Amino acid sequence: MIREAMQYIRDLRSVEVLEIDGKKYTNKRVEPMFEPVRERLNISTLAGLVDYMSENIDGVDIKGTMIHVAGPTDVFVLGPIMGPFKQREEIIFARRNTCKDFSFGHYMDIESFKISLLANFEQYGHRDEIMRYMSSLTQKSEVTTDDDGITQAVTAKMGVARMGEVKLPNPVNLRPHRTFPEVEQPASEFVFRLKTDEERHGNKEINAGLFEADNGAWKLQACVNIKEWPVGRSEERRVGKECRS
Repeated sequence: MIREAMQYIRDLRSVEVLEIDGKKYTNKRVEPMFEPVRERLNISTLAGLVDYMSENIDGVDIKGTMIHVAGPTDVFVLGPIMGPFKQREEIIFARRNTCKDFSFGHYMDIESFKISLLANFEQYGHRDEIMRYMSSLTQKSEVTTDDDGITQAVTAKMGVARMGEVKLPNPVNLRPHRTFPEVEQPASEFVFRLKTDEERHGNKEINAGLFEADNGAWKLQACVNIKEWPVGRSEERRVGKECRS
């Protein structure tokens, strides 16, 4: 309580400018009075951004706006510099929904890997070859049970068989869904690996994983693709040029 009271008393003092060793200081903390701005619109698609700017229902000065591609999943529409503190109003923030992305750098069982590969990658490069390779692996299991009516003992013997020969290059070239769905997804290289946990846990089940091998170069290409979008309707292309002016 004493500390808060002392702080309150200090805040009551008028602001004074002090000069010490040629440097200017104030005797209390001061806060800038920023210009009032409208509430930022948050969306999840580039199409929504273009539609908003095309309709311009809020009367935005399009010629004074700037699009800032902050990353492969984040885009801002910023207003012109205003006020004595050189503010830029954030008019729109578009962020891609990433709730179902592929889990790179982690191993998963064969079935989960195949489902994620089909759901999160375009039909491009080595995707179908990896699918054929994974489909050539089968899990053989022999399970016996001993049930005495009270407890049940289960013994499972796991084995792995590979049917046929499928050669697969490594690293593999793939095009996963990692940026906004409206733009072309950047292609990049990945290291494809299989392993079992037999040595550590005695589990012979095969797990598969993909590991990024481009040192994040895909992010730069994604930003370029976003900058060059839209490429469809002439009206979209016109609005995009105005927003970037």
